[in-house]
Amino acid sequence: MYYELHNGSKEHFRYYDLAKATEGKTSTIEEFSKALEESVLLHLRSDVPVGTCLSGGLDSSSIATLAGRYMFENYGKEFHAVTAFSEDPMNDESKYAREVAKHSSLIWYSVKPSVDDFLNNWEKCQWFQDEPVGGPSAIMQFCLMQVARDCGLRVMLDGQGGDEALLGYERYYCTYFLDLIKRGKPVMVGKEFYRSIKNSGLSAPQMIQFQAYFLITWLRVLRQKRKWNVIPKCLLEHGLHTLQETSDTYKSVKHMQIAEITKYQLPRLLKYEDRNSMAWSIEARVPFVDHKLIEIAIALKPSDKINNGYTKYALRKTMDRKMPDSITWRKNKIGFEAPERRWGEVLNNEIKQKIAESNILKELNILNIDTNYDLRTRYKLYSIATWEKIFCVNLS
Repeated sequence: MYYELHNGSKEHFRYYDLAKATEGKTSTIEEFSKALEESVLLHLRSDVPVGTCLSGGLDSSSIATLAGRYMFENYGKEFHAVTAFSEDPMNDESKYAREVAKHSSLIWYSVKPSVDDFLNNWEKCQWFQDEPVGGPSAIMQFCLMQVARDCGLRVMLDGQGGDEALLGYERYYCTYFLDLIKRGKPVMVGKEFYRSIKNSGLSAPQMIQFQAYFLITWLRVLRQKRKWNVIPKCLLEHGLHTLQETSDTYKSVKHMQIAEITKYQLPRLLKYEDRNSMAWSIEARVPFVDHKLIEIAIALKPSDKINNGYTKYALRKTMDRKMPDSITWRKNKIGFEAPERRWGEVLNNEIKQKIAESNILKELNILNIDTNYDLRTRYKLYSIATWEKIFCVNLS
C-alpha cells in the first residue's frame, strides 16, 4: 500500500507482478541455463541435511543431477534422492529414477506405497491438506516425505514449476500452435504438429482433441455441464466461470503461463507439496520457481519452450550431455502418479460406502457413482466424503 501523507490518499498494489516484471523482456536458452544452475545452488544452502524428490521425469531429474554434481565436485559428498513409485507398471517410473541415481552417484531411497499404505495414511493426509484433494497421488508425495524424514533429510528440493515455466504439459501444445498461426507461420504449424505426435505421448486423434477442447471454450463448457448435470446450478456456474477464465488464457502463450503460475495450476501443486512436507517437518524448496528463473523462462521465445515437438526444449538443451539421453529426450510424461486403477479395484466397496454415507454429496444429489462417474471422479468424491468426516463439515 502507498500512503500519501499530505492528503491522506492511499493506493493498493501488488508487491510483485510477474506480468509487469516480464513486460517487453526477451531471454535466451543460455541465460536460462545459467539461472537454473544458480537457483539450484541457492536452494542447496542449509544448516541441515538436504535431499531431493526424484520421480524420474525431466524436471526432478535435472534438479537431482545438478545438485548431485555440485555436491560431489565441491564437497566430495554424495547427494540424497527419494522416489515414490507406483505398483502399476503402466505408470511406474522407477527405472528412470534408478538410471538418474546411478548416473549422478546419488544415495537413492525409494518407497512403493501399497493399498494398505493408502488406507493407513488417507485420512491423515487429508487432515494436513485441510481440504479435498484431486486424487490418490497426494498419498505418493506424503509417503515420500515420510521416507525422507526417516532418512534424516530436513530440506527437500523438487521439480515443481518446470512444466508451467517451460510449456511442459501436453495441453500447452494448442497455445503454441495458435501462436504460430498468429505470427503467420501455418507451414510451421503443420511441421510442429507432426513432430509433436512423434515426440510426445499423444496420437494424432488425441492431439486434435486437445486442440479442440482447450481452444474452443463452448466445447469445454458443454462437456462439464454434461458430466456434472446433477449438481446444483449455482455450484456448476461457479466452476464454469473459472473454466471460462482459464480458457481465455489459452489464446496467448505468455498470458497462459502467467495464469498457470500465479492462479491456477502451480499454486495448487505447491500447496499440496507444502502440506505434505510440513506434515513430516520437512521444508520443501522448488528451484524452478525462483522468481529470476521464472522471469527468464517467461521471456524465452515460444520456440525455445516447444521445438521439434519436444516440450521444455530449453531445459532439454541445458541438460543435454549432463544426463542420459533416455532422460533428457524422454517423450512420455507421468509424474508422481498413484496406481489408481489397481487401488480402485481393491477400494471399490470402501469408496462406494464412504460416498453413500456423505451428507454433503446427498444434499448435492451426487449418488449414482457407477453410472455417471469415472474412477478419477470417484476418488474426488471419496476425498470430499473423507474431508467431511474429518472436519465435521456440513452445507448449512
